[in-house]
Amino acid sequence: MTELVRSWVIGLTGMSLITAVVLTLTPKGKVRRVVTLVCGLGMIIVLIGPILDFDYDSFALYTSDSSVDLESFGTNLEEANEKLTRSIIQERTAAYILDKAESIGVSDAQFTVNTRMDEEGTWYPWEVTAEGTFTQSQKLELVSYMTGEIGIPEERQYWSTTDEE
Repeated sequence: MTELVRSWVIGLTGMSLITAVVLTLTPKGKVRRVVTLVCGLGMIIVLIGPILDFDYDSFALYTSDSSVDLESFGTNLEEANEKLTRSIIQERTAAYILDKAESIGVSDAQFTVNTRMDEEGTWYPWEVTAEGTFTQSQKLELVSYMTGEIGIPEERQYWSTTDEE
């Protein structure tokens, strides 16, 4: 397809150059009008030539292949977008919990959040794994925060802790 366009542009350029040279060398008068007419007809032939030689079967095959490629690209883009959205929600939720933990005096905690997709196609925090050293009161406050603010029930909060108290 690109070869066809390339040859068409080269043909138009070549005919334009020939027309310009011939018209420059032609004297004014009836001869020039005839030469202008002939050059104009030549330009029209070069201009519509690819339409006459056009391979419609190849073009149909090319467009069907392109639409398949486009559909594949769209699917890959959707998958990448879902992965990115999921990752952002997991990381931001973990950061919110870590901020809360640091605000109540926890200094060595790590939180890993896993997500799920609801019926509407939206990712939401599903479960969390907490690792670190927590006092009993810090743990209770974080459990309450994750249940109330984040929406992760206590039964989906997994703790790997070293208790300080």
